[in-house]
Amino acid sequence: MTNSVADRFISKIRGYKKIDRVRGIRASVYTTYNEVWIYVLYSGGTKQGKYWFGIDTRNVEEWSQQKSVIFCFICGDEDTVTFVPDHKLVEWFTGVEPNRKGQWMITIALKNGKLTLHASAERQFDLTPYLNRFDFISKTIPVPAQRQMIRKKATDDSSDVIDAIKSNPDLSGDSLHDRVIDMIAQIGKWSGYVPATVYPPASQHGVFACSRALTRYPRGLDRLPRRCPAAMFSYGMRRSAAPCSSRTQKLKTLMR
Repeated sequence: MTNSVADRFISKIRGYKKIDRVRGIRASVYTTYNEVWIYVLYSGGTKQGKYWFGIDTRNVEEWSQQKSVIFCFICGDEDTVTFVPDHKLVEWFTGVEPNRKGQWMITIALKNGKLTLHASAERQFDLTPYLNRFDFISKTIPVPAQRQMIRKKATDDSSDVIDAIKSNPDLSGDSLHDRVIDMIAQIGKWSGYVPATVYPPASQHGVFACSRALTRYPRGLDRLPRRCPAAMFSYGMRRSAAPCSSRTQKLKTLMR
């Protein structure tokens, strides 16, 4: 999540209520003390006005047994947030099977100035009644005076890539960093490597080693030998070095 967006959103709540992070939970979950928990999720959005989120169903079940939870989906910036109570989210996704990671993949789409949550291809819900409803957090917060029209927000290509990684059902991890690690580990599997369960220190197989290795092969990544440290840094070790010799020799011949 972009920290500045999340911080500005939380600052809005602090104008009404005391709020702090819930200790012992990796996800961005906050408490307002004696009222509700707030789970903050962010998506930068695409040029088409779509926002993608992933919700771990195990968290929904576990947290709702302790407190009422409000899921706050930040769509682009802190001025466009939908507040969905846990019981309503469960109602919308009843009968929808989570992916193999145990997640509900949520798409919020902007059309005709309104946000719509897509639980599945057949199940869509208008989020207008939930837009910027800070009053869901506490009865002391006033209900918004009017419903606003939403416009598409300009995004760069990088946000599209980030959202695609964060919403991919085949990648695991709560943060973008964790998902990128899982993606690289899967690429390593395809190339014949075994992912490591304990990552070696950066001094052994760090980012700088990766950068130096890549610059040695100007012909492109498709010609990299399997011995290249870039393909294994921090994420795993090779099953066998035997298949590398012929490719390495071929690469040396091409680079002469």
